[in-house]
Amino acid sequence: MEKTYAIVLYMQAYNDKASILNVYTPSNGRSAYILYGNKRNKKKNAAYTPLSLIEITTNHARPGTMPVVKEIQLKYVPQRISNDIRRSAIAMFIAEVLTLSLKHPMADETLYNYIEHTIYTLDKEDNPVNIHINFLIDLATLLGIGIDHSTHARLLREPSTRKERQTQLHELCQYFEAMIEDFHTPKSLDVLMTIFD
Repeated sequence: MEKTYAIVLYMQAYNDKASILNVYTPSNGRSAYILYGNKRNKKKNAAYTPLSLIEITTNHARPGTMPVVKEIQLKYVPQRISNDIRRSAIAMFIAEVLTLSLKHPMADETLYNYIEHTIYTLDKEDNPVNIHINFLIDLATLLGIGIDHSTHARLLREPSTRKERQTQLHELCQYFEAMIEDFHTPKSLDVLMTIFD
């Protein structure tokens, strides 16, 4: 058995009895696990929303098979993310960006700690309108594709208006698309544009 902290990216259907839980962990990087029986417990499903901080106990998978979640617990219960449409939209966007950016199971404890810190900040900060923009800028650096101030200075400015924020978000996504193979503009970006309109 193995126990690890994890940040939920998304969950997808596997069959009638199970789902696949996609997460980012400090020790294994991006990982996927089989999760049985979760559909029967709606209260427990709250632990599987994007950017949930959880602790999972899994079996040791045989070669060629996916490990199975044996136990799952919430590491941190957010007070605002799930009840604030702006924060939940930002959480969905960040989780989708991570899903599109993190392609391989490479451990990076620094990146894990930064994502975890962002989640706490998103939950606690009174006015989180620029958190996702700052996250994209910092994530680029952590992924080794840092934004050059001399050529992309406009991407590094702190936006102060809705229009500036929308423009910068689109341009940052275009930057990621140019730098990361198979990255595309997150679908959740449209939700953000609507909520912050």
